[in-house]
Order: sequence, then C-alpha cells, then structure tokens
Amino acid sequence: MHVLRCILLLLVPLAATAQKIRMQDGKVLKDGKVYCLYEQQNQKRNVLPVNVVESSLKDNPEVSGTDFSNYIFSTSASEQLIFATAKVLSSAPNQYLQYYYNIKFPLIGRELNIIYHPYLIEYLTNDIVNMDLMSDDMWNDMNARKLFDKWNAKPTVVPYGQIEKGSVRNYNVGGADEDAPDLKGITVVGHNIYRDSQLLATYNRTTTVSFGNIAGFRKDDYIFSIVSPEGTEIALVEVPRLRSVFYILGKNDKTSTPVYTAERVEEKIIAMAANYLFPLNASGNIPVK
Repeated sequence: MHVLRCILLLLVPLAATAQKIRMQDGKVLKDGKVYCLYEQQNQKRNVLPVNVVESSLKDNPEVSGTDFSNYIFSTSASEQLIFATAKVLSSAPNQYLQYYYNIKFPLIGRELNIIYHPYLIEYLTNDIVNMDLMSDDMWNDMNARKLFDKWNAKPTVVPYGQIEKGSVRNYNVGGADEDAPDLKGITVVGHNIYRDSQLLATYNRTTTVSFGNIAGFRKDDYIFSIVSPEGTEIALVEVPRLRSVFYILGKNDKTSTPVYTAERVEEKIIAMAANYLFPLNASGNIPVK
C-alpha cells in the first residue's frame, strides 16, 4: 500500500502539468483557454466517386471517408500564420494517387509536404501548442523553426522532386491548380466537346471496351467513349479510380497512351483527352488522330 501511495504521489505532478489540447468551433483550446484560432475549409471537389475499396491502401480519405480539409491557424487577433492545404499528387513512380498536406510557415519562409493521415492535423495542432508558436498572440520564430525541423524529419515527408515532376491538384474547392494543362481552347459543356465554338466530338460513359486493348484495364475503372459529330467512335478514355494515370486509346492506335495526372474531375479528364486527340498543327487546323 505504501508503494502504491508513493507511485500515485509521483503521478500527481504529471497529471497537473499535462496540457489538455483540443480543437472546437474554430478555436484551439489549451486547458480550456483559447490558445489560437483555426479555419477549416472542407468543400471537396466534385470528382469521379470512389466506391471500390482496395485493401492495400491505407489512410486514403477517398476510401475511408475521413476528414481531409484545408486548415489555417491564426492568432486570436486573426493574424494568419500557418497554412495546411490538402493536395493530391500523381507521379509516375507511384502506382496510386498520393494524398498529402502542404504545410506553409510564411513568416519563416518554410514549407513541407507530408503524406495524409486522419490524425495529422491533430498532431500538428498539439505541436503548435506544446512547442509554443503563438504564446500571448506573439509569433515565435525560433520555436516555429524547431517545429518545422521536427516535422521535416518525419519519414512520411513527400520529396520535392516527386512533386516537381508530378501532377498536383487541390483536394478541396478553391485555389488554382499548380500544373493546369494548356487545353488550347477546348471546353466540355454537357457531353459536347468544343474548341472555341467548333464542336469537336461528343462523349458518353460506357461499360465496355469496344475495340483495341487498354493497358492496365480493370473492370471497376471508368470508361468513356468519344464520338465524332457524325456518330463515329473515335477513342476510348479509361480512368482508374485511385491510380496515378488515365489512358487514351484512339480507334487507330495499337496501344493506349498513359497520361499521368492527379485530375479526377470528369470534364477536365475529357478535355485533356480531346487535347491529345485533336492537336492543333502549325496552320491552326485540327488533324484527327
């Protein structure tokens, strides 16, 4: 009994000094008092839905349905100081799309990219408080650099080289994509594909591969058929739900062409495929592949 009493007495100071940190209604609370503020933006883009679960995928917000919002942390005076933006990366070395946070610290000129995890923002919030980045509404450069160094050493940091060579999009609505392709005037309205006001083709979703062979084809992938204004099928576009690529198979092509992109908005995928199928030559004419 005496030993147990001693252990309990030793634990009391620890319990007394432990900080209770939580996020609630736009406020980061430390022991019930406001430490700083946060804004959450979670309006997801209207992308092709994912309803197939692949057991090999871990911590994927499309599969798990867990939160993948944008966050901005600011002082109680609303001075915005830390930005965590939800991003999606497609890169040739990665079989699947990679979901990650771009975290920026503008006042120290640093940023890092780190693979998504359902509790990542909670961990970041705890470190913002525990490492005291905004005590009494005063930004602490030295502590911010320590936090950055700690997080930049994590094994889940995404290398800049991968991002620079890949395709990146924002997971949520808002903000310009960093590598939006030049579609040379191509737009998709309804199921019609135009260059400026000229109708190039129409498209529709199909469940069959009507010709040729699409590399990497899986039965749960999206397939779109592109048809000329005269009604002749021109090409097929196959879009895997979670992978880093989509494929274009022209009617006269022997093999499909992979396009590595993080884009999963249907109209943008179709516009990218049309840009490949209907390239402008030097004279401004449109030779059909």
